[in-house]
Amino acid sequence: MSEIRNDNTEYIKDTKEVTNNTIDTRFGKKPADQGMLPDQEKPDDTAKPDDQDKPGDESTPKDKNDPADKNDPADKNGPADKKDPVDLTPRPVKPEDESYRELMMRFTAHPVKPKYWFEEFGDHWTCSCGQINKGETCANCGLERSLLRKLFILHKPSPDGAPAGDGTAGDNDLTVTLQMPPGQAGAPGAPGGPARPEHAEPEVEMKTASSLVVGVIIVFFLMLLGAGAFLYFVVLPEMHEQDVAKRDSVRISLTENLPLATSPLPRAQYKSYVAAGDMLCEEGKYQKSLTYYNKAADLKDDESIRQKILDAKFGYVKAHQEEGDDYFETYLNELIDVHYNGAQAIYDQYYAWHVTIVANNLEDDFSTDMKNVNRSDTIYFHTTVTGGAPGASVKLYYQILWPDGTAERKDVDSTFHTGSHFTSRFQYAMPLFSKAGKLTFELYDKDSHDLLGSDSIQLKK
Repeated sequence: MSEIRNDNTEYIKDTKEVTNNTIDTRFGKKPADQGMLPDQEKPDDTAKPDDQDKPGDESTPKDKNDPADKNDPADKNGPADKKDPVDLTPRPVKPEDESYRELMMRFTAHPVKPKYWFEEFGDHWTCSCGQINKGETCANCGLERSLLRKLFILHKPSPDGAPAGDGTAGDNDLTVTLQMPPGQAGAPGAPGGPARPEHAEPEVEMKTASSLVVGVIIVFFLMLLGAGAFLYFVVLPEMHEQDVAKRDSVRISLTENLPLATSPLPRAQYKSYVAAGDMLCEEGKYQKSLTYYNKAADLKDDESIRQKILDAKFGYVKAHQEEGDDYFETYLNELIDVHYNGAQAIYDQYYAWHVTIVANNLEDDFSTDMKNVNRSDTIYFHTTVTGGAPGASVKLYYQILWPDGTAERKDVDSTFHTGSHFTSRFQYAMPLFSKAGKLTFELYDKDSHDLLGSDSIQLKK
């Protein structure tokens, strides 16, 4: 059997007995006391004087107080009574044995390596104690075959220390790499072991370092991408707005302080005011442009600067004709007075008269607009007048169209201002003999004859 060369597998055995008495049982030999427990009695050896204890033999110490050592006729003449044979069949030590604890402490203090390598030959296998077995438990030491198979997972070493076989791992071979502590025999760099490469590092550390580098690179690029997006979408637009605001502020500050300039030529100031007004007018800032045009007019009142002032006012009027305000009305009246081109159309549209007409059969309801009534009901057309220039009034007339096609025109005997109300009422004289159909009410401006509004209601039988 090949001796084991792997120091990582341990097996507990009595060192004193294994050192001198281990015998290969495959050749039929067996130690005399193999498998005996300390509390078992030895067979009577009085018949063999050669096997008696000799001086220096410490394997079986004798007790001086043992009664068996005293002179006894039975010892001289042989055993008085024939004793029962002792069962010397080896068996594993069990926890219930009296000497189990003492043996475990003794074996733990003096661990022993296995002498033989676990091998399997079909149904037979060799235990680490040297016993050849067939089955799942060693007949000598009691170790289980499955446990030894798990413990002896390495290839059996050859006598010269090289791996058995051709050195190549088969499909069913399991290769195990043990990490030897630094300084231990057989470890890289230790005496008797392979030399450690100068720049070699553990593979695990290399993988960890590589993963760390990749993670740092990914984080760096993500941060770079986020910084670029923030710069493009937030910082740059803000910087542009600040730059524009700064330039406008400087320009306006310079133009506002022009009267304080030390330039001896008023003409230069005039041109500066005009240039500032033109620039603001192009940007739609008409009120500010009028400020600089008026300053330029104070220095030099000529036709060109007056035209620029009118143009700026007309631009303001056009931009605010929907909502209107005090500046709008003031500038519009000034433009009407000078007959500025396009001002009259805006004036007429802004100050146009408007009417709201509601048709129903209720005398005092100015909000409910009905679509159908009975032809025998009295029909009311409630009118509200709005619009017109400040303080202006309007005269109206209406035209009523009956279902049979006849039309009637009549003046409204009153003058109306914005916010005025009036009601016109109509009714058939003989409803049962009158025609059903649509009744239409139209209201006109008496001076311009413009239609201001209309409403209709359906007469039913």
